[in-house]
Amino acid sequence: ALGDALLVANAAGLQAALDAKTAKIVLLAGTYEGVFAIKADNTTLEGQEGAVVGCINLNGKNNVTIKNVEFDAAKPGIAYDYKLNGKQYANIITGDKANNPLIGARNLVVDGCKFTGTFANGGACIAFTDQNRTSGSSGNITIKNCTFATENTYYNIYAHYSGNGDFVIENNTFKSQFAAGGPVYLGRYQSSTPVVVKNNTFVGATQLSDVVYVQDHSNYGVSVNAENNTFTE
Repeated sequence: ALGDALLVANAAGLQAALDAKTAKIVLLAGTYEGVFAIKADNTTLEGQEGAVVGCINLNGKNNVTIKNVEFDAAKPGIAYDYKLNGKQYANIITGDKANNPLIGARNLVVDGCKFTGTFANGGACIAFTDQNRTSGSSGNITIKNCTFATENTYYNIYAHYSGNGDFVIENNTFKSQFAAGGPVYLGRYQSSTPVVVKNNTFVGATQLSDVVYVQDHSNYGVSVNAENNTFTE
């Protein structure tokens, strides 16, 4: 153990720690292939240098922190419906519609993570959905200090059906290139609190509309507070 944390070194150890509802888990360097389901609120996953994971499924759990983990788009992940039963994949997926239609993800922090590799069928680094592309109320989300550098990504952050609470995207670097749309999708946010997008670097873009795609479904309310973002060719 490291302080109050449990060290794990392989996929079996990680899943066993999650099954045991261990509060803080540190991933040693190595490749953790598969889908790892969070089983309890108040869970922290922290990666040491070289810890590479395929997919984390939050299952609607609250107070989850994922820190310094590298996610590889090429590793097996969890699929969600996109359109007309098409399947795409995600490295982090949040919702729990199958078990509780009211649960999304609350008090989620994704800090210092790297997203690399190529999605075989398109996908999202972080998808605020469940497998059916729906989820319940999500809020108090912070995505910070991350690097997004995947290929064949539909969106880096896919915030479909999220809302109610703060949503902050700050100090990240977005290197993924997109034929259309942008790295960040915000739809049906349903909150009077704007999504904060600040101090990020967007490579290959010249303005916010190139990188943040807002689709306000049926006037549910989606607004963005953009501050001090950098756009580079």
